[in-house]
Amino acid sequence: MANELQALAAWTFTSECPIPDDLGPILVTGEAPIAAYKTIRDSAIFTNKRLIIRDAQGLSGKKIEMYSIPYSSINMWSSENSGKLDNLIAQAVIG
Repeated sequence: MANELQALAAWTFTSECPIPDDLGPILVTGEAPIAAYKTIRDSAIFTNKRLIIRDAQGLSGKKIEMYSIPYSSINMWSSENSGKLDNLIAQAVIG
């Protein structure tokens, strides 16, 4: 379990992507998606209330597990860019 939590704590965002269509049913009243970012295979969606992680699993990636992280649960975050040569990739760590 600890390894799984560590894997969820760091993502490398490669680019902004469209907000997934299947997100609607899990949004609560008054919640709106703001932006989505692609990771290597998954995506992270920022809403006005929480961070939602879509974790694609299996060989085909059709099985999706979702994690909901309310902003009130985030104690610390950091961001890092790769500098001048690789400035298209950013990494975020949440702890």
